[in-house]
Amino acid sequence: MNYKIVFCFSGQGSQYYNMGKALYEQNNTFISWMNRLDEIVKAMIHESIVSVLYTEKKKFSDPFNRLIFTHPAIFMFEYALYYVFIE
Repeated sequence: MNYKIVFCFSGQGSQYYNMGKALYEQNNTFISWMNRLDEIVKAMIHESIVSVLYTEKKKFSDPFNRLIFTHPAIFMFEYALYYVFIE
């Protein structure tokens, strides 16, 4: 059968500190894509989204709302998750 698959991901407002942390600790595909994308973003904003997202200093409930971090974090998370799904 030839099915078309569509992935729909949430957008701004769905982000939180440590989202996908278990995947980042355990899934090689997710880790690889997050790190690749982190290098691209780091070259633009001079800060690691991975370091900001997975910091020990923030709790799940702390506001994660600085657009310079949240927009790339959401995209990176969803892009890396896509590759986990198709693996």
